[in-house]
Amino acid sequence: MVGMRDHSKGKKFKRLSFDKKYAIDILLGIKRATIRKTDKGLNPGDVVEFYTRGPRGRLIGWGKIRRIVKKKVSELSDRDVMLEGFSRREHLLATLSTHYKGIQEGDEVVVIEFELERPSISFSKEVFSKIAKLALDKNLKLSQSDQKLLEYFLRTPKKDKIILSTDLRNVIRKVYIKLRSELFS
Repeated sequence: MVGMRDHSKGKKFKRLSFDKKYAIDILLGIKRATIRKTDKGLNPGDVVEFYTRGPRGRLIGWGKIRRIVKKKVSELSDRDVMLEGFSRREHLLATLSTHYKGIQEGDEVVVIEFELERPSISFSKEVFSKIAKLALDKNLKLSQSDQKLLEYFLRTPKKDKIILSTDLRNVIRKVYIKLRSELFS
């Protein structure tokens, strides 16, 4: 769902909503596209707010629409699959069929590529903390520096200051991918 929203700074942003299960992938830059039946009124260059769906939807962050391409389901490329955050085409197609009942290979869809430019600090902190704690609890094989960064992050009360750190986001991304592969293998 896309809509307009006023902010205290007077800016208006379009809105793009996702199931809550995609929030982590968006925050970590794993999911950088969404495949929809329509373009939702978006254009390349639009600044958007990313939210989780539902009555208790939460702000994931802000970003830009990079590219919008119409194509048939049968024309979805490996790149589209990867940008959607999937490793296999079959998983993407199964997910599309749960969102759009009766979708077929000949149906037209819109690939909306985006880039999260500024994550929501509070949501990121909560999600990153859960991932870091789980990684340390599961004793994943981490480098000493990665483990120390996660431990530091968890014990630091002012996590807001390091949440946007590229190093932390990269470590969390690596850990999350390891955790995901453990859960789904």
